[in-house]
Amino acid sequence: MDVRTGVARSGRGNAQLPSDCQLERRATNALTRLDLSLSGMQMNSEQSHKIHLSVEDQQRLQELRAQKPTRNIPRPALTPGAMLADRVAETVGSWRFIIIQSVLLGIWIALNMIAFINHWDPYPFILLNLVLSFQAAYAAPIIMMSQNRQSEIDRRHAEHDYRINVKAELEIELLHNKVDALREQEILQLLNIIQRLSAHLAPELVAAIEAEAVPSNPG
Repeated sequence: MDVRTGVARSGRGNAQLPSDCQLERRATNALTRLDLSLSGMQMNSEQSHKIHLSVEDQQRLQELRAQKPTRNIPRPALTPGAMLADRVAETVGSWRFIIIQSVLLGIWIALNMIAFINHWDPYPFILLNLVLSFQAAYAAPIIMMSQNRQSEIDRRHAEHDYRINVKAELEIELLHNKVDALREQEILQLLNIIQRLSAHLAPELVAAIEAEAVPSNPG
């Protein structure tokens, strides 16, 4: 039952008075609750909208936008020495190298222990120890060179990921500020609409209640 219906049925007397009062109270309470809810949303929006990017953050964001870290992936230059170090480290650190070296060592030891040929390195295999010492002396620094270069690559990748994360965080914060500003404008528009509706509906409800309260004159 709307306001116009209540006015049209005012001739029935006081029988509809309680329902009209209840309707008026419900409408007033609903408008009040909606007004308070929108007011709270406006306050929260204003508080969140006050969080702006600082000057340093804005400069940082402009620099990151100019750098475009998501497109400029760091690619370290490979020198011949670096390529050789990576190749040696890849070869030495494989099961293939271990198996081949174990077979060669076994053949070396077996040939020097069997009496069919001349022993060029008899027990305790001093020449073999010298060869293995030379191998370890050169392999260890080369492998460390490869590891240092890989650590530098990992450090650059971590720095690159950090710049991407900082840029994403600043962009998201800026986007939140824009969304909060739009939300605040929408809430203000809703508040204005509710105020106009309240000002427009209140007189009609009061008039309907007064019309119901007046006893009808017998014809």
